[in-house]
Amino acid sequence: MLGWHGNGVTLLDHNTGGRFFEEGDSLVPATTNGAAAWLGGELRLQRIDAVEICAVPRHAPYAFYDGRRVGLEL
Repeated sequence: MLGWHGNGVTLLDHNTGGRFFEEGDSLVPATTNGAAAWLGGELRLQRIDAVEICAVPRHAPYAFYDGRRVGLEL
C-alpha cells in the first residue's frame, strides 16, 4: 500500500513493480502480526469497544471478521 486518498488506495504490485489505484471507501489491511494499539484508543473515544481487534495480533481471517463486526457497530 503506497497511499490512502479517501476515495481509494494506491497499491504496488510486487511482482511487476507496477502501481495501480483501487477505488473504495474503506481499507482493511492484512499485515504482519503487529498490534495497532493506537487504533483502540481512537475507537474508545467513539464509544466503540474494539480493544480486541487492535491489540491482539492474529491471522487475517479473524481480523476481517472482527473488523466487519466493529464496522457494523459504526
